[in-house]
Amino acid sequence: MDQMRSRVKRRMRGVLKTPHIRRCQIIGMLLLLSLLFGACGSENTKIDRDKAAIGLVVTTAQAYDSKILWFDADLGNNQIQKLHYAMLGSHFAQQIVKNGKIYMIPQGLDNRKDTRKVISIDKKDLSIQEYPFSNIALNFTECIGENVYAINTRNGVSTLERYHTLSQQSQKFEREGEVFNQITAASDKLYCFSMRYDPDNPDRFLATLRIFTPDLQMEKEIDLSEYGMTSGKALDDQEYLYVTVSHDSYDNSIGRILKINKSTYEIQKFDSEEGNVFDIFRAGDRFIFTHYDPVVNEGGRISIWDGKDSEKIVDLGTPLTLTGISGKHFVVANDNGIRLYSMDNFQLLKEQKIELDSRKYKFYTSSLLFVDE
Repeated sequence: MDQMRSRVKRRMRGVLKTPHIRRCQIIGMLLLLSLLFGACGSENTKIDRDKAAIGLVVTTAQAYDSKILWFDADLGNNQIQKLHYAMLGSHFAQQIVKNGKIYMIPQGLDNRKDTRKVISIDKKDLSIQEYPFSNIALNFTECIGENVYAINTRNGVSTLERYHTLSQQSQKFEREGEVFNQITAASDKLYCFSMRYDPDNPDRFLATLRIFTPDLQMEKEIDLSEYGMTSGKALDDQEYLYVTVSHDSYDNSIGRILKINKSTYEIQKFDSEEGNVFDIFRAGDRFIFTHYDPVVNEGGRISIWDGKDSEKIVDLGTPLTLTGISGKHFVVANDNGIRLYSMDNFQLLKEQKIELDSRKYKFYTSSLLFVDE
C-alpha cells in the first residue's frame, strides 16, 4: 500500500519523472547571465529544413540548455538546433501537432518549473513562437484553432487555462481537490481528464471526463471511475476518440483502450492481454499501442489491434520511452538512441545511437518530433 501511495502521490502532484538533481553552485558571470535570460527562445542555429524529418529533443532540468537533434527520414544528416529552455517536452505528454506547428511545454528549472509558457515549432521553417500562461509547473498542452491550452496542479488546485493568440486574453477553469491529468482536443471540443481521492474509500481514486467548447464552456461531465485512470495519450478519427488507460481505480496496472463516441459520448472498452497501455497510433485499419510505464521507464512491447477483438503482441527489445510513426517506419527513441522499425513486420531496420554528455548536467531525451507528416 505504501508503494502504491508513493506512486500515486507523484501522479497526483503532477510531478513528471526526471533524473535526480543535485544543486550546483553557479560559477562565473556568463552562467549567471544565461540563467537570467535563459527562458527566451532559440539560438539562430542554421538548420537545413530539407534534411530535417525527425527531431529528438534532449533537455535537462538543471539549466536552460536544450537542443533538438534533427535527422532525415533514414536517420542521417544529423543537425543540432539549440534552445534556451529547461525541461523542454516530456515523454509523459502527447505530441500536439495543429495548424502546421508542434506544441510543447518548457517547464523550467526542476526546483522552480516557472517558465510559464507553451512554445510552438513551425514545421515549415522550425521557428519558435511562445505563448504566455499564468501558472507554473505546466504539464500538458493542447490547441484548437487560435486557442492554446495548458493544465497544471499546484497547492491542491488544478487549472485549465486557455490563451487566445489573437486577442492575447486568457481564461481559466479550476477545481480544488483533484488533478487534471490529461487534455485532448478532438472535433473542436476539449476533453479534460481528471482524478481525485474517493472520500468513501482511501484506497480508491475517482476519474472524471469533462468536455468543453473552445471557449471553456463545459458541455458534459462523465464519471470514468469504473474504467480507470488515463495514461495521457489519445487519438481520434471521424467518429471516435480512443484513450489509453494504464491503471484501474486502485492504481493496479491494466491495459485498456476506451473508445468514446464523439457525438453520443457512449463508451466502449477493449482490454489488452498486457498491462501498462501507454501511447496509441493508427496505421490504416490497424491500431498500435505501446506497453510502457513512464514512471519507471520500463516496457518494450507493442500491441497491434484491429479495433475490435484481435490483438497481436510484439517485443521490440528496447524501452519505448518515445514512439511515433514516420512514413513507413515505426520510430522508437530513448536515452540510448533512435530506431526505425518496419511498419509491415516491425523488424528493426536502422539504429542511430546517441551519447548524452552528462558531465556538467544530467541530460535526457524528452520528445520525438515529426515535421514531414
